[in-house]
Amino acid sequence: MDATDKKLLNELQFNFPIDERPYLEIAERIGLSEAETIERIKVLKESNVIRRIGPTFEGSKLGYVNTLVAMKIPPKKLDEIGALVSRYDEVTHNYAREHEYNLWFTLTCENKARLDQIASEIKTKSGIGEIYLLPMTKKFKINARFEL
Repeated sequence: MDATDKKLLNELQFNFPIDERPYLEIAERIGLSEAETIERIKVLKESNVIRRIGPTFEGSKLGYVNTLVAMKIPPKKLDEIGALVSRYDEVTHNYAREHEYNLWFTLTCENKARLDQIASEIKTKSGIGEIYLLPMTKKFKINARFEL
């Protein structure tokens, strides 16, 4: 990843334009052509630097349900199961931690039934018996942006 990729990632995170041609606007800001910008984004997505580009909504205000999930994964299976979890569009964050429960992720679903279904599928597909759903009892808003 070079300095231009870092500028691009910062623009995507902090200044994504609501425009008919947003990538052209971003390209002009960082000194690239629209085609170069789109190609760089494609490469960053293929290399898993970018998982998705899209809006973030306050799910609870739209009637969605969410929960934090903790799993205890054998270290040698952490990447494999992390990739399994990330395949679900409803997973908004997925990260490893240095803790007995070493895989944590958030699920945001249209209803409790879908949330339970995904948790059950992950439990079955991963073969991991310990999966804990930790619904929010108090909201703490942290801005998860990463300036590069």
